[in-house]
Amino acid sequence: MTVQSLQPSIDAWTQSIEAISELVSSLVDGEWNRPTECPGWSVRDVVSHVIGGECEALGDPRPIHTLPRDLYHVTDETTRYLEVQVDVR
Repeated sequence: MTVQSLQPSIDAWTQSIEAISELVSSLVDGEWNRPTECPGWSVRDVVSHVIGGECEALGDPRPIHTLPRDLYHVTDETTRYLEVQVDVR
């Protein structure tokens, strides 16, 4: 693979990160805690999830963390995996 063949993906990733950054930079305090369509997650949680995924993709180690057992929206191993980055923040 060459940088040239990856350029469309790099451009799409850059555009996504810039759009998310622009979106969250305009949020005021009360908006960070608003619920989202993701069960159990606020706007802050979704942003934490995105940042956590990006950090993991860049090679940062996943946090070692035990989730509380009372998270109603954590129903399987996939949601448990995704929840760690959010709960750690």
